[in-house]
Amino acid sequence: MGIEDFKRWHWIAIGLFVGVVLTYTRLQLTPDEAAGARAGKSVPEIVGLLMTPKTDKGYTLVYDLAIYPVQSVVDVQGVTRRTSFVSGMYWEKQPSGKALPKPFQLTTEVPFKPPGTRTPPSETYTFRQYVDELRTKNPDIRYSYAWWTLPPAVAGLSGGGSLLLIGGVWPMVVNLMIGAGFGRPKKAASEYDLDRFGKSAEDDDSLGRPTGKLVTQADHDKLTALQESLERNLAASGVTETPAADTPVSRPATVRKLEGGPLELAAGVSAAEQAAREFKGEFYPVARPAGHKDDEPTP
Repeated sequence: MGIEDFKRWHWIAIGLFVGVVLTYTRLQLTPDEAAGARAGKSVPEIVGLLMTPKTDKGYTLVYDLAIYPVQSVVDVQGVTRRTSFVSGMYWEKQPSGKALPKPFQLTTEVPFKPPGTRTPPSETYTFRQYVDELRTKNPDIRYSYAWWTLPPAVAGLSGGGSLLLIGGVWPMVVNLMIGAGFGRPKKAASEYDLDRFGKSAEDDDSLGRPTGKLVTQADHDKLTALQESLERNLAASGVTETPAADTPVSRPATVRKLEGGPLELAAGVSAAEQAAREFKGEFYPVARPAGHKDDEPTP
């Protein structure tokens, strides 16, 4: 079976399988593993860069800031902690006076304790809420919420995307390539289709059970007309289907009783000869002429 023989449902099944594998693999990765290698920064450093005004050329020191949803992780000591991952880019000033863009990442605790405070405002306070408060003081702060890392979004993007590409787009690409001569043509379907001999939908009821056909008055009239036509044809040829009224009723023949006396001897055999015969035989009797015992040869 070649790739040109695959049906659309084959590609849909492959797309579902690939989508499940990609979704499971993506959910097993933590945000820091998916983000790749980045420079680690502390919360005070990032907060200080966020509160710095724009440069003379209109650049903010922190851009492409992404705040990820809160998740529960287990640390090396086996303690479950709630954290929020943060990633982005910042401008790092070089000794030459120029600034180079550098990626960064950091992991914030939930509840989040803002710099300069001893306790968090609440047990559910997050770094995202703190940035929203900073935006009231510095409207130039921009960030995006990484909703695409939520499990429903991962399933929709990875699973749905694989199903759409492999099960929907790829079969059309294969057909176009085969039609353009870049692959083997599809095998012609067999002309002898056994489904042609199936029952029609009129022979089944709503539950798929066979139903008997009703005989209408029109069917009776057609049958009567056919019988009358056959009788007229037979009468014209001298053959009648029904016997005449004056035809005598046939009676069964009487069985003749067998009568006879004793069996008579076959012709040419006298009673004396019949009496003189003796019957011998090892397995069945054989009639032999009677003789004298003196005539028998001695051993």
